[in-house]
Amino acid sequence: AGFAQLRQGPSDQRLIARVPDAEEAHYRLGELFFQQKQLAAARVALERAVSLAPDHIEARELLADVLRGQGELSLAIGELKDAFDRAGEPSDLGQRLLVFLLDAGETRAADELLTSLAGEHRPPRVRLDAGYLYLSLGQAERARELARLVGASPRLRDDATLLEAESLARQGQQEAAL
Repeated sequence: AGFAQLRQGPSDQRLIARVPDAEEAHYRLGELFFQQKQLAAARVALERAVSLAPDHIEARELLADVLRGQGELSLAIGELKDAFDRAGEPSDLGQRLLVFLLDAGETRAADELLTSLAGEHRPPRVRLDAGYLYLSLGQAERARELARLVGASPRLRDDATLLEAESLARQGQQEAAL
């Protein structure tokens, strides 16, 4: 009856309290509340999921979205940073975190994150993704440098060539890009 009741609309603390202490149940409940744009209830359910399972990356990501939707951008960034660290710093979370940081005007932290994503210790695919992020931020020369470095990897050569061509085009060197 609990989930059927939820799908009909009402959200209250009693329903959340009736859900067993299982992180996945609270995560799913948070998802449902989020889909219904009931951010306060989603936040409660997702905070419970994270308290039960601190390494539940998806719950932390969704909680960051809820917090952002509530205007709590600094808390959202904290959740996303924690998810990024706990997940082993994957590039997709790094990209989301970069967007949150830029939205918050935290350009220094965004630059440090992007520099880290482009670092030599990162796999070539992550460095290629960082190159595209640099390109989207108008830093075509840095994107081109990463494209050249990643191009040494046979599996990513075509992708790196495309990034380099896009970088050259953004720098006004269309002939060289072709």
